[in-house]
Amino acid sequence: MRIRKRKRKRNRIRRIRRIRHIRRIRHIRRIRSIRNRNHNSNSNSNSNSMRIKWKKSTSIPSGIEETFFGMIGNKLIYSCGFNGGIPFSYATNRSDRKVKKYIRGFKNDGYYLDLNEKNTWNSIPKFPGTGRQGGRTVCIDNTMYCYGGYVFAPTRIHGKSTNNKRKKSFRTLQDGYALKYTDNKWTWTKLPNLPISMTGFGMTKINNYIYICCGAHRKAHYRCPHLMVKVKNTEIGRILYRLDINNLNKGWEKYDTFPGTLRFNPAMTSIGDKIYIIGGIYPNQRWIPSKKDISNRFYNTNENWEYNTVTKEWSLIKTNISNGLSNWGPCNDEIVYKDRYIILIGGYSYRYFIKKNKLVKNSMYNGRFSNKIIIYDTVTDSCYNDNTLFGRKNVPGYIIRNNKIYLIGGEAEKYKFEKEYFGRHSDVFAIGEINEPSFDLISLLSRLTTKQ
Repeated sequence: MRIRKRKRKRNRIRRIRRIRHIRRIRHIRRIRSIRNRNHNSNSNSNSNSMRIKWKKSTSIPSGIEETFFGMIGNKLIYSCGFNGGIPFSYATNRSDRKVKKYIRGFKNDGYYLDLNEKNTWNSIPKFPGTGRQGGRTVCIDNTMYCYGGYVFAPTRIHGKSTNNKRKKSFRTLQDGYALKYTDNKWTWTKLPNLPISMTGFGMTKINNYIYICCGAHRKAHYRCPHLMVKVKNTEIGRILYRLDINNLNKGWEKYDTFPGTLRFNPAMTSIGDKIYIIGGIYPNQRWIPSKKDISNRFYNTNENWEYNTVTKEWSLIKTNISNGLSNWGPCNDEIVYKDRYIILIGGYSYRYFIKKNKLVKNSMYNGRFSNKIIIYDTVTDSCYNDNTLFGRKNVPGYIIRNNKIYLIGGEAEKYKFEKEYFGRHSDVFAIGEINEPSFDLISLLSRLTTKQ
């Protein structure tokens, strides 16, 4: 009897393993076919696609994620952010040189690097508000405008006491500050508060106006462990606000209403008089923090919008930009190349998309950070993803100027880049060079003559 039972058990295990193996193969084949279909339908031919070549530069002073990040002239500036500590680094012992760069907690210090001088990060005055992460930045002339974010009280050592359920004073922030550079001096000044405390909103500028939309909210006493896009009857991020920097006394004014799915961490930028809101995530309020599976913690949003600030008209972007991803959440709006191409780096793949309040399975779900670089052409309404990043990253800080992409920190899977190891909240500073294929007129004419 025992032998028969063992045989039955072995056969049952073999059947289960075989079924799982077949399902895995089918899932992989389905993902590959969808990728090929999306690539063929959304991308231009390879001859038209850009190539981005990455080089490691001088590492930033500490590992960081979701920091204020901007550029004034030739100076790159970052301030605030969060680091998860040594368990999130590649440090194996306390004498490792990287240990000093992975000190757990929220930061309020900041640094700048002058690209015209030596590759050295120099300190700036400390941020005058609470140290935080998840804020947003825009730069106009010689001033960097920093708003919002969130904070909680993390313990020194990462462990069970730091999960979402036991975070202390987990709250979003409402204040804003401007960092001005004049006469070789850095000066912080207070700005009008946001209409409500928020994080993960989109922020961009057009002329002398700063616009914000979407975002999430939370107060310390809330029972829900999440950032929230709905609080009772209030929809967070439903209003498009704007601030006139030439008349700050007016504060934030309601400009229009956003018609799309509520979300936070979208990519928001502007080209001319148009604002683009791409992607973002919707929080699942029923998710239980103690569960290890975080794939249902948030839902991707696959709904992308274009807004004309002159006519006040919203239009839905037809092209599928997401490629199974979301949560790009760049910390500033300088993500456009040649006033035409919006470049989205990294992101995360959650199990479901939310569409018109209904859940749709993400056929490209893999539950990992992404190394994809998606380039959306606003003129032809097409996109392609031929480029990859040097590591899998979520919400990296990056700025595009001319044909260069300046990238710092972010949340990542531990990786190796040019013989150096980087942790989850890394101290990486990399420069990507955008190369466009040259148009070969001679070869084109020769092909046409041969056809004739």
